[in-house]
Amino acid sequence: MAQQKTSLLCLDTVDDFYFSVVSDDETDDPNVPVSDDKYAEALQFQETLLASLITAQQNPSSSSKTVDEELLFNETVMASSSTLQPSLLCVASSSKTVHVDIVHIEDDEEEEADSSLIICEICAEPKKPDEMFRNQLCYHSFCSECVVKQVATKIQENITNVSCPGLNCKGLLELETCRPLLPKELIDRWDGALCEALFLTVPKFYCPFKDCSAMFLDENEGVEDIRESECPF
Repeated sequence: MAQQKTSLLCLDTVDDFYFSVVSDDETDDPNVPVSDDKYAEALQFQETLLASLITAQQNPSSSSKTVDEELLFNETVMASSSTLQPSLLCVASSSKTVHVDIVHIEDDEEEEADSSLIICEICAEPKKPDEMFRNQLCYHSFCSECVVKQVATKIQENITNVSCPGLNCKGLLELETCRPLLPKELIDRWDGALCEALFLTVPKFYCPFKDCSAMFLDENEGVEDIRESECPF
């Protein structure tokens, strides 16, 4: 029953419109008929206007903006003027108030996501904050992937003092600070290289007993003479 009432309402709106098809003759002679092609073109244009108005009236609950009582359809007429003669253009008016939906597409979430991204100074790619590593010694910030590559390259070159990849930065990257980022294999290699470097810098001596050559490290680093030592072997 509701659908029938809607249909009757839409049909009643036809009475509220008037459509005029004027002869394309500049003299406006009523005895000169309009050509079939142009007449059909004008009728098709009328049907398009009427269909748009009926559609708007059938969906009043979803409307968000109101248009004035007079609908001139300026944009539609201007777009159609390239194919229709001015004398064949149809003008539609209505005493009804028609509601038109205006939809706004919001990209707030995408904009917020873009604003939170950080550009890595090494790879120049946008990264999320949780993908960045901040060096506590020099406060330079790089993405985790670039930091891992920097450490791996230096350890491969047997360099234990891994420098910060920042431009002209004299800061260093420490094992304990970078440990959460590094794979276990790389951690073991870096730790082993640090121990090896320690053996090279700290003074050493060997057990003097026969058939024993155990190596000892001088923890005092030569500050005091060694007076007594016990071999663990």
